[in-house]
Amino acid sequence: MIDRRTALASLGGCCAPALFALTGAARATASVPEEGFIFEEDLKDGLTPAVRMLRTVEQTEFQEQMLRKSAALSNEDRFAQGLLVGPDQLKTSVDMLLQNSQLRELLACAPAVRSLDGIKSLADRCRDSKKLSPKDLLQAADQFVVARGQVRQAFNRLPPEEQMAGIALALRLRASEDERARSDKEEAERAEGSAESQQALKEVVVDSEVRRRRLGQRTSANELSQKGVERALYGEQKVEISFKGSPFEQLKQKLPTQPR
Repeated sequence: MIDRRTALASLGGCCAPALFALTGAARATASVPEEGFIFEEDLKDGLTPAVRMLRTVEQTEFQEQMLRKSAALSNEDRFAQGLLVGPDQLKTSVDMLLQNSQLRELLACAPAVRSLDGIKSLADRCRDSKKLSPKDLLQAADQFVVARGQVRQAFNRLPPEEQMAGIALALRLRASEDERARSDKEEAERAEGSAESQQALKEVVVDSEVRRRRLGQRTSANELSQKGVERALYGEQKVEISFKGSPFEQLKQKLPTQPR
């Protein structure tokens, strides 16, 4: 799998080496905050054309690789690996790509849009059979390659400063999204650990219940019985001892009733 940051940096052609030397590249977009994490919803004017092109290049590459891998597998392996792609799924993926990138609004990307529409036409031709053959999958993958090349050409025709600003913003958005995903994962892990915390709290409450009863204190009408509490904490053996009297009382019972 190609690293996304490497792929994005390579798209600027001769501009990419100068990207990291130009610390003010992202400032070319006036609506972009200059510091801290940034997400698409923070951009007042939305994604710039350069960033939309870069994301399209990234997504078409992902789709191409997925389709090629699926074409090389049996139906059973496709299903097991989550790579079973049908005509409807293929058409939906293209529709989502076009919708999210708003590529139709960019005149320079009109050839790429036509290539992507060609993938939808292929999916429509296979709709009756409700499946895509390995040949169909490879044909769709080739179309994604064509579309990606056309978007690259459109990107390379942008002014150099717009290319660099787009790459810088795309990298910054990716870093922010990665950090948010990491934070969400940690939050989910903490939520999973809350069950253990609740069990530990329950044990503390039960222990407190036993202590209160030892002091002759009442708590609530629906509390555990003393036998149930002691069984939960100490096991059956302790329960049996507790209900036969204290160890001292048991020793007294073993003594002769009359002194010799």
